[in-house]
Amino acid sequence: KEYLGDKVDKVTVSKRLVGSPVVAVNADEFMTHSMKRIMKVMNKEDGPEIKVNLEINPSHKLIKNLLSLKDNDGELAKTVTDQIYDNALLAAGFIEDPRNMVGRIYDILERVSSET
Repeated sequence: KEYLGDKVDKVTVSKRLVGSPVVAVNADEFMTHSMKRIMKVMNKEDGPEIKVNLEINPSHKLIKNLLSLKDNDGELAKTVTDQIYDNALLAAGFIEDPRNMVGRIYDILERVSSET
């Protein structure tokens, strides 16, 4: 929450996640993402922004590694955090155009492949 700021409404520890590091859920009980897409088509504008909550799985290896990465390489930790966030949005159907993620994925892969 500290790093993502206004991108998320709140971040909580999940009681249901087992295999995933994070899940994005709609914080707005009245406007689903599908309703927003319909409004966008009808009005040809973005409409109201969907509020998103993140649930994290603190026992997932990626989350554990992210904590140590934050101390060792803060910039890479931020990049990975952005990617985890976008992955959760994509999995939940909140991202309409995932192409913006591709550059970041390549950056992460370049960084990881140069360390091996």
